[in-house]
Order: sequence, then C-alpha cells, then structure tokens
Amino acid sequence: MNIKFIGNTELYESSLYEHSTIEQCIQYFKDAEYIALDTETEGMDCHIKKIVMLQLNYKDVTYVIDTRVVSILPLKEILESKLILGQNLKFDYKFLKAVGITLSNIYDTFLAECCLTNGLENRELGLAALAKNYCGITLDKSTRNQFTELDGQPFTEKQIVYGVGDVTCLLEIKNKQEIKIKELDTIEWVQNEMEVCLALADIEYNGMGFNKEAWLELAAKATLNVHTYTEELDELVRQEPKLNKFVAKSIQGNLFAEEDTSFKHGRDINIKWSSPIQMDKVFKVLGLELDSTGERFLSKYQNQYPLIKKFIDYKKQAKLVTTYGKDFLKYINPVTQRIHTSFWQVLTTTRISSGDKHSPNMQNIPSKNEYRNCFTCRPGFKMVSCDFSGQELKLTAFGSDEPLWVDAFIKGEDLHSNVASMVFKVPLENVRDKPDFLRGKSYRDAAKTVNFGLIYGMSKYKLADTLSISIEDADSIIKNYFKATVKLNNFLGWCRKYGMKNGYIRSFAPYKVIRYFPEWKANREEMDFKSIGSIERASMNTPIQASGSQMTKRALVLIRKYIFDNNLQDKVFIVMTVHDQIDCEVIEDLAEEWSIIQKNLMIQAGSEIVTTIPITSDITISDFWSK
Repeated sequence: MNIKFIGNTELYESSLYEHSTIEQCIQYFKDAEYIALDTETEGMDCHIKKIVMLQLNYKDVTYVIDTRVVSILPLKEILESKLILGQNLKFDYKFLKAVGITLSNIYDTFLAECCLTNGLENRELGLAALAKNYCGITLDKSTRNQFTELDGQPFTEKQIVYGVGDVTCLLEIKNKQEIKIKELDTIEWVQNEMEVCLALADIEYNGMGFNKEAWLELAAKATLNVHTYTEELDELVRQEPKLNKFVAKSIQGNLFAEEDTSFKHGRDINIKWSSPIQMDKVFKVLGLELDSTGERFLSKYQNQYPLIKKFIDYKKQAKLVTTYGKDFLKYINPVTQRIHTSFWQVLTTTRISSGDKHSPNMQNIPSKNEYRNCFTCRPGFKMVSCDFSGQELKLTAFGSDEPLWVDAFIKGEDLHSNVASMVFKVPLENVRDKPDFLRGKSYRDAAKTVNFGLIYGMSKYKLADTLSISIEDADSIIKNYFKATVKLNNFLGWCRKYGMKNGYIRSFAPYKVIRYFPEWKANREEMDFKSIGSIERASMNTPIQASGSQMTKRALVLIRKYIFDNNLQDKVFIVMTVHDQIDCEVIEDLAEEWSIIQKNLMIQAGSEIVTTIPITSDITISDFWSK
C-alpha cells in the first residue's frame, strides 16, 4: 500500500505514508486510465458543508489530500477528463461541483450493484458488503463518522488509512461486476444509469426557486377548508340516525384541541376525522367493511353516502395541511434559499423516487398549478417544461404491435376514442355519450380506464370498482376489449408467461432492464395465489414502466451533454424531472430556442426505444413550474 499525503507537512510524520504535493499528484494521474475517487465531508449538504479529505487511487498508489489546507482546483482538468470510479458518486460529485469541478465520465459500483440485484430483497449495496463479496476484503467503517467532528484537528493515521481503504478495492469490484453485466446483456442499461447519475446530481444541486408567501397562502386556505369540512362532516353525523352514538350529550370544548382549536365553540361530535382507527369504526356503524380508508376504497360509496363524499374532500385538504403546509418551509436551504430534493435512482421498475427525511418528495407535489407555481425561476430566467406525449401508451403499442393502437398513433388519432368505438360498437361521434350502465362516465372514459388499467393487470373486479359498474358489465367490457385487441392480449399473455417461467422480466431493447421476482419459485405449485398474481402483474407492467424510465433518463443524459458541449452551464439548468417530464430553467432570451432543442433531444431519446411509432413531446414556457 503506497500512500502519498498532501497536507500540512509540519503536523504529520509517519512510516505509513510519505508527503507529496498537488503538482506531483497531477503528474502521477496525467496518463492514468481511470481514477478511483472518494471524499470525506463535514456533513451531508454540499451547500453548507465542505470536503475535508479527497482520496484518489490508480493502481498501487493512493493520494490522500487534506482539502482544508490544500486547494483541489488544480486537479480540475484531470478529474473532468478521466473515468472516475466510486461508490455512490452522486454524493461526491455534488461536493466537487460546489468547488468548481464537474465530472463527465463515471463508473459507480453502487449503481452497478443496484442493477445487478434489481428486484431482489435483502440485498447489500454498501461498499463494505461489496468489498467483502467481490474482493474478500473486510473494510473497517468505524472511523467514517469522525470526519464530521474534526473541528480543525489534523487527521490521525487511522483516518488516513480509512480513506485509502475506500478507493483501493473499487477497480476489482468494477471488473467483477462488469463480467456479470456482460453476461446479462445489460451493458447499455448500466451505462445509461451511470450517465444519468450526473444529471440527477445536477438537479439536486441546482434546486428550485420557491415563493414562500404564495405557499403560506395555500396552507392557510387548506387549513380553513379543513375546518369547514370538519363542521360539515359533523352536521352529516347529526343527521344520520345510525351515527347517534358519536354525538355527545354535552359539548366538551377542548376534547379535540389538536384539530379544532380555531373553532369558536366546542364540538359535540366524538369523531376525530383524521384518525383511521376512529373512521374505521364510523364506517362499520354505517355497515361498510373496508380494507382501508383510502380514496380508492371509499370512492365507490361516495354517491351512496354523502358523508363519504365529504370525507374524501376532507382528506385531500388535510393532506395539504399536514404534508404541504407550513412545515414544508423547513426544506428551504439556508444558503441557496431554494428547495433541493434527493433521488433514489433505481426502483424495481428503474423509475426514480424523490425525497428522504431531509428533502421533499417533489414527485408528490400536488399537480394543481397553484402549488407547482410556487416553484419559481431566478430573475431573468424562464421555466421550460417538456413531457413525452402518451409515453406509456406508445410503449405498449410498440411492444404489442397492436394494429388498433399503432394505427391511431401513426395517424395522429385519439386512441381512447378509437378503442371505445371498437369495444362498445358505437360510432366515433358518439364515444363521448354517457350510457346509463357507466353511471356518469362516457364510453371514451371507460376505454381510457381500460387502456391504462389492463397494462397493470386490472381485473374485472378492479374495473368494476373503478367505474362503479357491475362485475358482469366489467367482465363484458374486458372480453370485448381483448376481442378487438388480439395482439395486445397476446403480448400481455407472453409477458405473464415469461415472468412466471424465468423468475424475472426484461424491458425493451436497447436497455433490456432486468427485474427479478424474489417470491418466484421454479415449481409453481410451491407459490401461493398472491405471489403468482403479483409476478404476473409486474411482468405485464415492468417492460412498459422500465422502458419509459430509461427513455426519460436517456433524455436527461442527452440534455446534460448538449448543455456542456455548447457551454450553456450558466444559461440552462436542469431543475426537475417527474416520470416523463423534464424541467429546465433557461435564461430568458434563449428560452424559445432551447424549448425546440429540448423537445428534439427528448424525441431522439424516445426514438431509440420506440422505433415504429412517432414519439412526440409537449412544451410549455413559463415563469413557474407547471404541470
């Protein structure tokens, strides 16, 4: 182990390492094929905390740099031009970005392992586990947390050796992972994840502007609505004889102080509407046995019980108060005054999830523009938002080659109307009619529900619940649907059989994502009905969702590359992505031109997967984030 230390030479004398300089470090890595990199930082937030140690390795030499006393900017050209190996590099990259260093070519052992084990349970993704599994090395991670408490003190020998351990095993892990990646034929998928990692890190770093005053107005409005709905729900209880047991004989003014302190008078209703346990009791008194008090379980009863319809409205407003109320302001970064999220990059469908205990889930921000418009541009910039039009439907049409779907997209016709006409045997001009058996919904509404639902394994029971129709009518709709879409039915059947036969499912080329099913057993008789149903549903929807995810990720990669290739880093900032949408903050005089560039890049990304159907995207330019 050859260790070179760059720092305050007067403080360190050791036989474990020798002193060096930044100039010598640059010279050593100048012709390196790769650089294994890791950082130790004061904390988790790159806008508030700083790097304290940078470790760089190539072959048998590791440089450890005390970044508190030595600038690493002289390494900028080398780090930006080399292949960088690391573990969870999104974290390290943001701290490097904060000091002016931008990475462009990475291999992340953490992300590679996420891909290799996608869908499996109890997997080990940390560096210590990877070092043990791939290299037979035991890493001592007990020193990790000491770097946040240095308070200016020099590194100990143990801390320096710890830093070296985090980079010396990365190449061996990479080489052994790549053997598996090649065997599984997922090279393009893993490469896409590596490249989009940097774009997601840019989004996290850039954050979004935030109108605190507008947000607080919405919070106050939602709070008032909660109180109004509470009073209206209370009145409905008084009017329902079955619920007499919940009406108090005398008013207890502070019984529910947590929820009702703004009422002028105490309540006479002994129900806390925000309590699922209490609501379960209320519904049982009404004669309803529900698996949950969630909207999808309640909605089919809302026309039968006015109280349930009002309760659904109450829950929506209550969520706005609890999740998107005043407490949301804690996410404003004290340095940037912007909102910064964090991403988990590879869910089982390879979609991205947003948020953790320190950052908000931006994917769940209410889609109403009154909420999204609270996320704003910096002065002199515009928000350019672009989403794929009908992404999942087009992927389904491509995968199944269903003529009814393919023809609609090629001719630019409305798919849902065409399907409605075929399934319900009505003329196109009548598909928006609302027959009695659909209870307020049109033929087209029903077709749209089926078009999306059957991809996800919707049963006749679920369709009946969703459309509030009889099971017999739902069964008839599904049978007629598949009579009109034979190829789609065959495609979904093939996916189900493939997943059940192999214990995994793949997405479309070129990425060929693999999702394993941990509950799968080679002998089907050893599996319970629930597990079989779960695998069959996932086998149908994963190829669509995973391909859609890779499409959006590829678009992010192309957009980031265009920004850097054309030196637009101070004019275009990628600030958000939600499923099939990408949002960029663009300097005002470039916004119109950029909108066309971004649209074309997204179409290019989509066309690399969907080769038989035109990919289209919709663009909006605004001063705010919008749906």
